[in-house]
Amino acid sequence: MAHGEWKIMEIGLVDGSLQLRVLTSDHLHPLPGQYFLAFAAGMDESLATPLYYAGTDSGNWFLAGKIPPAWQPGTRLVWRGPLGHGFHLPPTARRVALAAWNDLVTSLSALVNLALTQDASVVWYSRHLPEQLPPSVEVLPLESLPEAWDWADYLALECDSIDLPRLAASLLLPSGGKPDCTAEILLHTPLTCGGTAECGVCAVRTKKGWKLACKDGPVYEFDSLELAA
Repeated sequence: MAHGEWKIMEIGLVDGSLQLRVLTSDHLHPLPGQYFLAFAAGMDESLATPLYYAGTDSGNWFLAGKIPPAWQPGTRLVWRGPLGHGFHLPPTARRVALAAWNDLVTSLSALVNLALTQDASVVWYSRHLPEQLPPSVEVLPLESLPEAWDWADYLALECDSIDLPRLAASLLLPSGGKPDCTAEILLHTPLTCGGTAECGVCAVRTKKGWKLACKDGPVYEFDSLELAA
């Protein structure tokens, strides 16, 4: 696992989520959905802040998460990562559906460019029109999401773990039904220790028992999860 320091170049609001910009760490190649744990150097912070990799552009990384108010451009961050499992967009996927539940957008935006690079058609499902999407991406309301099962060959979702039962119900899958396409989901839970303490605060219920999102997630195969409340 790598570690180092960043200086925050910029902080901004992107589609309802705070993102910060740092210079690219060339020796690292994080996947969308993986995260870093970061402290602000010189500040009294009791817990590290998880920062999700949200994309790369012109030598910069974009990182999203619940950024502390005390962090400002110029703040130096001490970090370690990338941690956990990220999204794995199949190189053969040609019809890609992305769904932001509860308007959380931390890592799905990074999948857009990956999908377009491999000549895939991309549909984005959300409650609000995103601010920064290429014009070739079709935007549909979340109410249309069940249609993705018949169209997409890859579906990526993002939501808080507490909202998983409601999301699953909205997908209109039959009881015990298995998706016809490859589907992955980023579940947001507290990620405090990065897999070092096994404290259990980030536990997610799967069909093979409880798993820790800090190291077994935060991205899971959708079919591996227990979807009931």
